[in-house]
Amino acid sequence: MYYTYVIFSPSRYQYYVGHTHEHPEMAVHQHNMRSRVHTRKGTPWHLVYAKPFENSSDSYMLMQNLKNIKNRKILEYFIDHLRHVEN
Repeated sequence: MYYTYVIFSPSRYQYYVGHTHEHPEMAVHQHNMRSRVHTRKGTPWHLVYAKPFENSSDSYMLMQNLKNIKNRKILEYFIDHLRHVEN
């Protein structure tokens, strides 16, 4: 199983989008342990969205699409839309 996930740092008011083969909660834990270079300064991070995939390429494609959204408000709207579609 692969996951695309979005985490949020209240201290930096910043989102980070990633994908992983481990459970998203474990990925957040790694980010909060400051073992990931790109998110070291934003602790604590909070998981705001995660989507499971059967293969890595689908997970990676969603991650890239979310990373291409440069406007925070549009990213928040898109994440909210994904949550509603999945429920």
